[in-house]
Amino acid sequence: MNIVSKSGNISPFIKATSQTVASSIKPLIPPCVVKSESISVDPKPTSVLSYKLSKLLPNRDIKLQHGVPVTTQVRWAHTDLKVPSFDDYRKKSTLDPTAKNAKTADERRNFTYFIVGGGSVLGVYSAKTVVYDLVSYLSASADVLAMAKIEVKLNEIPEGKNVTFKWRGKPLFIRHRAPAEISNEQAVDVASLRDPQHDSERARNPEWLVVIGVNSVATTALVTALTTMLQAESARGQHPPTWKFLPTSLSAITCLFLLTMPLFGKSQKSPAEVVKALKEAVNCLERGDKKADKGKKDVAQVFNNILRRQIGTRSPTVEYICTKPEILFTLMNGYEHQDIALNCGTMLRECARYEALAKIMLHSEDFFNFFRYVEVSTFDIASDAFSTFKELLTRHKLLCAEFLELNYDKVFSHYQRLLNSENYVTRRQSLKLLGELLLDRHNFTVMTRYISNPDNLKLMMNMLKEKSRNIQFEAFHVFKVFVANPNKPKPILEILLRNQDKLVEFLTKFHTDRSEDEQFNDEKAYLIKQIKELKPLPSPPDH
Repeated sequence: MNIVSKSGNISPFIKATSQTVASSIKPLIPPCVVKSESISVDPKPTSVLSYKLSKLLPNRDIKLQHGVPVTTQVRWAHTDLKVPSFDDYRKKSTLDPTAKNAKTADERRNFTYFIVGGGSVLGVYSAKTVVYDLVSYLSASADVLAMAKIEVKLNEIPEGKNVTFKWRGKPLFIRHRAPAEISNEQAVDVASLRDPQHDSERARNPEWLVVIGVNSVATTALVTALTTMLQAESARGQHPPTWKFLPTSLSAITCLFLLTMPLFGKSQKSPAEVVKALKEAVNCLERGDKKADKGKKDVAQVFNNILRRQIGTRSPTVEYICTKPEILFTLMNGYEHQDIALNCGTMLRECARYEALAKIMLHSEDFFNFFRYVEVSTFDIASDAFSTFKELLTRHKLLCAEFLELNYDKVFSHYQRLLNSENYVTRRQSLKLLGELLLDRHNFTVMTRYISNPDNLKLMMNMLKEKSRNIQFEAFHVFKVFVANPNKPKPILEILLRNQDKLVEFLTKFHTDRSEDEQFNDEKAYLIKQIKELKPLPSPPDH
């Protein structure tokens, strides 16, 4: 009789403290003693791998068989394990396992809505805070908002008088007009005005006229006055007194500086104090006393700040100087006078930042005076003049390239004198500037023309043998342009071929102590290779 049953139905009733399994892997050993003289044991038991065991495991439902002809297997059901209780963490509505889901759905749904709603509110509040902080950061500051509006007590302005205020960095003029003024203004022919507009349209209340200063007339007048100061300083007695070129009214001078004060920053003095300092500077320049140096520095600072002034995208001071180029010529000639040379240089370099002004200076005859200024005996003036000279030739690439192409012969005939100067500083600075000009891609035409002249090559080869190592180094950067040229003219190639062995030997020993300068060593190795590979041009065929 065989009894077959699924293990799941009887597993709660099966418990054992021992296991006896009769199978092909582990046969049942009978409880009997076999008498033998010797027991043979296999010295090398057969190993059973996991793969082989997995094949022996049942892959169907476990069945329990009982009977005489079958083996008996007993397996553990582990029904004595205690599962921990999580009731303390569950909601009360879900504790009862017999309760239906529909009865507790509302309570659980409300909890879900609460969590989602609370998270949404928190997210919206966080987004609002971020947006508020961003808008506050980008909005106008308190001082800007304070300047955005102004309150004026009109009852304190008497009839026939006007008061000037500062509003948004510009002068605001308010005039209490008398009846006679109102009648005169209303009688003006509108057609005769540059901007035809009736007085009733300009002033809503005829008794009060409110206008704002936005033009550049005051600024240009101040520029003219400042340059005239320097003229008077350079040649006293040949110019009219400088105070005649300045506005005589203190209120007018204040209006000038109200237009330019935003350029000075918040830490500067008030307009009235600046006007006072400017008038003292004028007096010092006229008298020539010891305070003149400080006055000249103030003049240069005021000039530069006015030059930077913009109205939208326009630069009114630059536009004005373009119509009055004599201002630039006066500053350029300032290097003739030792007392004001450095101040004029500061103002000139500020002017050179603007292409329109740089073009005027480059194409003037006064520009060629710089070749003389850079060689003056006073070191400070010579260095300052060379800084201005370099700024004019390198600031605006296309403009400078056009100027050098049009004036090549004149410019480089003067430049040759600088390269042969007896002044060490002049030679070194000129040589370094020449290398920068030739290596600039905008000056390709100028470079091609310069390196085609055999006299220029001879000059650079002689400079390679100078005693000064700095001049040797700067000459090397110009010499390499001659060698690297793939289309060498015949005169240049002949010079290099005649000195081929000497150049290779010289460059091999040239500045060997610059081992850390990788770029220099690479360039030197390239030049040596190019010189070794030089070959004469093929001779033309005989006809």
